[in-house]
Amino acid sequence: MNDSDNTVIADDEATGQRAHEAIAMLTDQFERITEAGEITVNHDTSRLFKALFGWWAKINRSSQLVALAHNNRLGHESGPIVRSIIQHTLVLQWVLDEGDDALDALVEYGEDNTRKLMEDLERAEWPIPPGAEREKPSEPQVPHRLLGMIKNFADLCIAYDARKLYVAYRLLSAQIHPSPQGGMAYVDDTGTLSNYAAKQTWGLLIQTAMCLIQAARTFNPLIEGQPLNDVITRAETRLGTEIGLWTRRQKPSKSTSHRTSSKPNQPSRDV
Repeated sequence: MNDSDNTVIADDEATGQRAHEAIAMLTDQFERITEAGEITVNHDTSRLFKALFGWWAKINRSSQLVALAHNNRLGHESGPIVRSIIQHTLVLQWVLDEGDDALDALVEYGEDNTRKLMEDLERAEWPIPPGAEREKPSEPQVPHRLLGMIKNFADLCIAYDARKLYVAYRLLSAQIHPSPQGGMAYVDDTGTLSNYAAKQTWGLLIQTAMCLIQAARTFNPLIEGQPLNDVITRAETRLGTEIGLWTRRQKPSKSTSHRTSSKPNQPSRDV
């Protein structure tokens, strides 16, 4: 809790509205940074920045979508989006902690998925559009040692002592897959059917704001001058609590010194 704010954090409308405002603060700053035409990247982080910028953008845009859904009485239906935000946020932190080794694992993971998709296309006799043909990636003889951390989110949560985060992720699985819980969301406590979710879901807004703050904390050191510092503080103050990053139970296999610039006079530039 911020010392200057005695606000209670609860799954209620008051906290949900503050979370909504915190989301707006962070996404507004994201737009200011990304629409400036050029971003200066800290020394030796260019590869990570280019590889992970899309995830940071996805977390911000998905957070805007969650807020928009709540504005239109569709907060419950944003559950699958929040689940994606949860996973992207922790994986983003993990990749930056691990560095190039994790990026290599991501490449292999992508190639595995591409190979399996192409095999499914062949079995289904699905026509490949002209210009979309590509060679099927070869299967590695030995899987990358970090591949399991990408494929199994539970393992990643355990590695970061984030079991509570995994519980939130699992609870939202009922909104991804056909389930009794998913269907009962449209039945109130008296058994009356409703064409909107019977209960408001402020917790989804709150979880989104927390993840968005964590994503900002993770990505901020990649950018020269760390332009998210102020908005992170303001968003936490508005939400009513400080949101730190998850702490890894074991040290990463490689140094994380690349996350800050020891030579600020040698920036690289990415548009």
